[in-house]
Amino acid sequence: MTNPRLHLSITSELDRFSLDIEADFNKLTTGIFGVSGAGKTSIFKCLAGLHKGATGVIRFNNQDWLNSEKGVFVPAEHRRIGYVPQNGLLFPNKNVKENLCIASHRKRSDHSALSLQVVCQLLELNDLLERSTLSLSGGERQRVALGRALFSDPDLLLLDEPLSALDLQLKRQVLPFLQRIREELSIPMVMISHYPAEIQALCDDVLVIEQGKNVAFGAANDIFFRQQVLDLTHGEHYENIIPSIVSDTPSDSDQSTSLLHILSENSQYSLITSKTEVPPHGKLMVGIPADEIIIATQHPEGISAQNIIPVTIDKIEQASGQFMVCASLNNGVMLNAQISRESLMSLGLVTGKDVFFVIKSGACILYS
Repeated sequence: MTNPRLHLSITSELDRFSLDIEADFNKLTTGIFGVSGAGKTSIFKCLAGLHKGATGVIRFNNQDWLNSEKGVFVPAEHRRIGYVPQNGLLFPNKNVKENLCIASHRKRSDHSALSLQVVCQLLELNDLLERSTLSLSGGERQRVALGRALFSDPDLLLLDEPLSALDLQLKRQVLPFLQRIREELSIPMVMISHYPAEIQALCDDVLVIEQGKNVAFGAANDIFFRQQVLDLTHGEHYENIIPSIVSDTPSDSDQSTSLLHILSENSQYSLITSKTEVPPHGKLMVGIPADEIIIATQHPEGISAQNIIPVTIDKIEQASGQFMVCASLNNGVMLNAQISRESLMSLGLVTGKDVFFVIKSGACILYS
């Protein structure tokens, strides 16, 4: 499937501010990021046809869903959107299979490629079909909500903070299912979140908004490093998200550690992790918190950390008293380390300086 063309040029008066957004989404997966109350969900309601107070243009693949000058407003049920709200909103009086099939009336044909069997296999729902939704865990509920949206055979998926109600462990369990939808079905998705790591792991581009206005728009793998975005997040909880593949053999002979190769053409870097849940082979995402990376100006000796990566500093940005030091590996992967002003000055860190990023094996977070 070719990448979608979604154009937004909308304004709307909200309770606390005016929504004024203009953007073109033309990648398979786009994120909308902002702090709580920035207007993210209001944009989704406009996209989904659930808010009639907006004026302007919403155009998806050359079809106007909204064109206020021409008097066009396509109602929600005719937009072919799969909408996954924050809490899933499953019907408590129906079992999992019945919740999934509620959306079947929207399918274009009984021969759609997204059959119940395909959806259940993709999201691993077969063992849950006869269960009451009241007995499901938070992660299972979100998978069912995703399945219901997919079973409607949508042209576009809208994910409204689909992981916000989950704890960290469940987030890491559900995120790979979103990645699987992206890779195996190629359905265009727009996801809103106020957690940068979620967007970095899933999205190609990201629109950053504040008080209903565009702050920044660009590639998700570098947008959160820009000064204006760092100011919004205060540089907190920044997590490097790295696509990787798992080596078929553990590192050395130690069965408690595994060797991860950073995924790219002509990859020259590997990471050792002490996580025991590493799959035996295949792709996964690795998260490395920026504040877990130690910077050394000389190759460290006699330390317990097993990942010592030589890099050249590309740029340095300030965020609320902390500094983000960015370095690109020669395979295109970007790594960002967060340090204090005192450390920056004492180490004499400047753009172009060769240093070492030191990462403990236990700091690698796995999304598999």
